[in-house]
Amino acid sequence: MGATKDLFVFGSELSVFQAHNSFDTTYNQLALKKYFAYAFIPAPFCAFENCYKLKPGHSLTFDVRTQTHRITPYWQFRIEVAASPPSFEEAAEELETLFVQAVKRRLMSDVPLGAFLSGGVDSSSVLAAMCRISPAQSVQSFAIGFTEKSFDESSYAREMSTYLGCKHHEEILDLTKARSIIPDVLTQLDEPMADGSLLPTYLLCQFARKHVKVALSGDAGDELFAGYDPFKALQPANVYHRFVPKFMHQATKSLIDLLPMSNKNMSLDFKLRRVLMGMDHQPALWLPTWMAPLQENDICDLFNAPTDAEELYSETLDLWNENPNKTQIDKSLEYFTNFYLPDDILTKVDRASMMNGLEARAVFLDCDLVEFVRRLPCHYKFDGKTTKKVLKKAVSRLVPDSVLNRRKKGFGVPLMAWMKEIPLNTQGANQFQLNPDSIETYISKHLSEQKDYRFFLWNWLVLQKSKASHL
Repeated sequence: MGATKDLFVFGSELSVFQAHNSFDTTYNQLALKKYFAYAFIPAPFCAFENCYKLKPGHSLTFDVRTQTHRITPYWQFRIEVAASPPSFEEAAEELETLFVQAVKRRLMSDVPLGAFLSGGVDSSSVLAAMCRISPAQSVQSFAIGFTEKSFDESSYAREMSTYLGCKHHEEILDLTKARSIIPDVLTQLDEPMADGSLLPTYLLCQFARKHVKVALSGDAGDELFAGYDPFKALQPANVYHRFVPKFMHQATKSLIDLLPMSNKNMSLDFKLRRVLMGMDHQPALWLPTWMAPLQENDICDLFNAPTDAEELYSETLDLWNENPNKTQIDKSLEYFTNFYLPDDILTKVDRASMMNGLEARAVFLDCDLVEFVRRLPCHYKFDGKTTKKVLKKAVSRLVPDSVLNRRKKGFGVPLMAWMKEIPLNTQGANQFQLNPDSIETYISKHLSEQKDYRFFLWNWLVLQKSKASHL
């Protein structure tokens, strides 16, 4: 929505506002800073001044007489552990029932439907439940692979589809294909969001739409059940934070920077650099800074303006400090579910699917399932070693052990290598009030492998190409 003293405009997409000649196209500098801090612009911020996004689970009421509006939350995801939670075994049994029910609800359709399949726990569980409900030979699965082996999960998806006996489709994404679809994809974004997996998600939706009109996904499984690698990093980070003095921390960072940079998915040098970046801050900021496209000092240089982590991640801090009695795991679950899930994952899938006329349905966002899971103790989800523990137990009769026990890869893309091959420039820097010299420096350092700026460079390319740069 856009609002000034004499104007109130609302719409489902930012680009429709340009039809109004009073719409202010001045860029919101704090929102752009947050974009380079998160890789998305968190609601309620928007790329433009006097323009805001309505946060998930909120309603807006506008009074035409007083020209005022009121925003109120009607539901927010919070961990509220039950006073007397079920036992782990009971929770797993109930979760299995709720999960199959959630899949069954999303199979209601008058048009052909299928499922996205990575071969991981979440998507494999969705597909397996579909095959329990319907004849396997009538179920279709869709997967994307990469020519870079460390990123490729297509063989796992193939194995799972063969195990279930469903009809499987797959495509491979390489740099040539990625470069060919970048203009089609990025120029359709009304607001920049820089999740690199937008490209394979777009391609996945594109070829799925050739066969079906609806696809079920495993999105939200990681957020609800602590499936991401940062959950495993929390305890080692706590030990490091407690015992390593500041001077030794700086020396450790310098030492790790000497390691050669790898193009592989989630390489050791990448993980070490990311974790140590977060150690510059308080625990409340570890998660967003571990995942940040650009660190605080680089953002200051980019905008030629002072800023600090508390300003960049103000919404994260507010949520983290909301209830000091919650565990670090529960606070992390709330971070991923309130920010990363709606502003990144779901936005990415929505944009990619709608560009191709495909409807994507997220099974794990079933109301009954979410309500049940948010009241379970955190150690049911992550016990310090096993992620998604209760989910894996719940689907153990649906999914083979080879899938449940396999190390998570994640839907990453080889941006480290790609951003050395995709042409980059500083065009448009002044339009966003950015320092072109800083951009040139980041490009140069990445190409010479002095420093890993893959995420910033992708963020910058997305910003250049998105509709926000042309309004």
